[in-house]
Amino acid sequence: MKHLNFKNMATALVLATTLSLLAIYAIDLQQHSPVEKEEYRVVTQKSEQGGWTYNIYHSQQLLIKQEYVPAIDGKFQFSTQKDAEKAGSKVMERLSKGHNPSLSPKDFNENNIQLVKVP
Repeated sequence: MKHLNFKNMATALVLATTLSLLAIYAIDLQQHSPVEKEEYRVVTQKSEQGGWTYNIYHSQQLLIKQEYVPAIDGKFQFSTQKDAEKAGSKVMERLSKGHNPSLSPKDFNENNIQLVKVP
């Protein structure tokens, strides 16, 4: 049977302490991630032109003010509040994953998001 001496015990203690601190740090980092989906929110509103728009807020700060659909030439807005919510939610999802939040015409087709041309 192998006996532990003071040097082996000290090494084991340092290793156990280091691993414990790393585990605590990892758990804390996961709980306080700088980009969490819960920190984002979408607010839709009816525009004066008749369509729907959305704003994205991050930690109570306006991040994106989406008055017109930038992926389409001309002035287009969302046909319904639900369409604006779907688009805003897709943007929030991408932001929370650290991806480019831009939506393309393909995204609108795949998510059945309808647009309306406004003056």
